Amino acid sequence: MEKKLPAKKRQEYDNICNEIQELSQEFDRLIKEQKDTTEIHKRLGIVLDTCLEFVRREFYNNGK
Repeated sequence: MEKKLPAKKRQEYDNICNEIQELSQEFDRLIKEQKDTTEIHKRLGIVLDTCLEFVRREFYNNGK
């Protein structure tokens, strides 16, 4: 899948990836501290769905 994204779309993708990384790190920290991960788990699910929508829109449904 070789496709170069325009700068605005690349920034959107980078923001999604950064949010996933930050939430994942927070999730790992809470697990290590044996704290409740329910809220982070929900937020991570939402951002992963956003990422999936982005990939589908930009790479698979383009032109449809």
